[in-house]
Order: sequence, then C-alpha cells, then structure tokens
Amino acid sequence: MNERAKSREELVDQVRAYQQKVTGWLNQTLPFWRKDDDYTESGEYQIALEAYQQFKKAEEVEYSPVVTYARDLYDRCDKSDKSLDEKADSIIR
Repeated sequence: MNERAKSREELVDQVRAYQQKVTGWLNQTLPFWRKDDDYTESGEYQIALEAYQQFKKAEEVEYSPVVTYARDLYDRCDKSDKSLDEKADSIIR
C-alpha cells in the first residue's frame, strides 16, 4: 500500500470514529431534549391547565378587553417570531 492510500485509510478511520462519537452523543442527549420539548409534562403547563379547567365565567365581568389584548399580544409575538425566522434564514443562506 502506497503512502497516499495509507493516509486516506487513516483519514477514513478517523472520520468513522468521529461519526461513532457523535452518534453516541446524540443518542444520549436526544431523549433528554425530546422529554423537555413535551410542554404537557411541565409543571407550569399542568398548573395552567388546571386553572383553565376550573375557571368559571362571572356574568358581571366584561372579558372582551382581555380577549382583545391577548389577541394583540399574540399577533405581536407571532410577527416577531416570523421576523426572527426570516433573519435567521437570510443569515443561513
């Protein structure tokens, strides 16, 4: 085997070893990330869900300003998220 082929084989072996290390790392960490990505398992979500389920609408309270505020807040956050996504896409390209 000539020197060039030997160097190539060593490089291929190094790349395979690196791929195995990365694969092992991903297998160890991804279940952790998947678990944390499930918002329904968070304590905050459980508290909010319980409050939502126990909520009783009071007849004497006007809720329309709160609903309008919530919709406006959602729209602002949604626009901000879309803007940030577009900026990230432009940086990536």
